[in-house]
Amino acid sequence: MDKPLGLPLAATLFCVASCLSTEGLYRNRDASGVAGTTGNAGTTGAAGRGGTTGTAGTAGTTGAAGRGGTTGSAGTGGIGMQLFADDFENGIADWIINGDATFTATTDGSRVMNINSTMTKISAAANGSTAWTDQVLQARIKINSFNGSSTSYLAGLAGRMTDATHYYYVALRSDGKMAIRINNDGNTSLSSAIDTGIVTGTWYTVKFSLIGPTLTAFINGTQMAQVSNATLTNGGVGLIVENANAVFDDVVVTAP
Repeated sequence: MDKPLGLPLAATLFCVASCLSTEGLYRNRDASGVAGTTGNAGTTGAAGRGGTTGTAGTAGTTGAAGRGGTTGSAGTGGIGMQLFADDFENGIADWIINGDATFTATTDGSRVMNINSTMTKISAAANGSTAWTDQVLQARIKINSFNGSSTSYLAGLAGRMTDATHYYYVALRSDGKMAIRINNDGNTSLSSAIDTGIVTGTWYTVKFSLIGPTLTAFINGTQMAQVSNATLTNGGVGLIVENANAVFDDVVVTAP
């Protein structure tokens, strides 16, 4: 893990006999000798019996057809290299904090980071590297309470954060809606406000994909908004709160 960003962030993070034939023997005779008696003709031998024809061999049994192999399940889409992860079991000392909120490590089922803001101004906890460009962020967020009903009261997940006033973020607002925003020396909404029914006291898994100029927000696995903006190109991860009390857990950053 790189040195956490210090707003600005640190720049580095992540075999193959023979057959003898006999000749006829004879005795030499004098040419004047008496002629020999003519021998009787030999009896013709009986014809030899033909060999018995062999029984035809039984045809071999045809083998059973082989069973086709089982078709493999479709592969799950690959997940990019993990750049950063924190479940806060070791506290929050590695995070750089900025703003007027109170930042504490506490327990809510497991160890979490609590950010309690009573100011109409964003407070942020930052980590990661300013060298990160394309990135996919994910965190679990639960808002315990809002200190009012203004649409600027929020808790959120930020990406491409280089300092306290330059980052994109997914804002979970006090009116139950969410939006993708940019802080570029001032806060501006990039998407329309989407009614997601956000309520206090409930955990939400927020994912924020920043790939090139395409910014996409998901809540509990469902895509909620997508916009295009090329203003900010690099930076780390941030957890932000404005006029609310919220807890954060299981922060993960991957390269897409």
